[in-house]
Amino acid sequence: MGIGTTNPGAPLEVDGNVKLTANSGASITFQDGTTQSTAYTGVTCGGDYAESVDVSGDRKHYGPGDVLVIDPGHPGKFLKSAEPYSTSVTGVYSTRPGTVGRRQTGPKNPDEVPMAMIGIVPTRVSAENGAIHPGDLLVTASTIGYAMKGTDRSRMLGAVIGKALGNLDSGKGVIETVVTLQ
Repeated sequence: MGIGTTNPGAPLEVDGNVKLTANSGASITFQDGTTQSTAYTGVTCGGDYAESVDVSGDRKHYGPGDVLVIDPGHPGKFLKSAEPYSTSVTGVYSTRPGTVGRRQTGPKNPDEVPMAMIGIVPTRVSAENGAIHPGDLLVTASTIGYAMKGTDRSRMLGAVIGKALGNLDSGKGVIETVVTLQ
């Protein structure tokens, strides 16, 4: 079937813009013969860009707001952060991504999670390195899966997750963060 074309080269070919509307979102799969990616477009969702990534271990041990890093023992996989100022930081487990990309080299793994790499995302934070205020740069904390205020400028290059949009005076909590890896 051709939409916008009289000579479709596939079972469905659309020449022009496509609008998807659904109550809980929809997905589009693009394939060029060698690679494939899936974009999720939600009707009521956030606006961050996330990538669907494999995590090490069981997915049920991960949750929205977790700070994720590259797993050095398993190339291509990610795990919760566990040390302060990690330069292996890659993003935050997204709560409600606006767009989810996925590089498909095989079937979808049940241990994939949406990792926000750009945008505003609720993030687990700890005041272990001082109170957090809007505008503070955030880095990985020693508390597993959490971010903290970055204060040691000599260790922050490549370790910044983003900027805090909220406050946390003490303890642990969740605040909005502008994810801008630096």
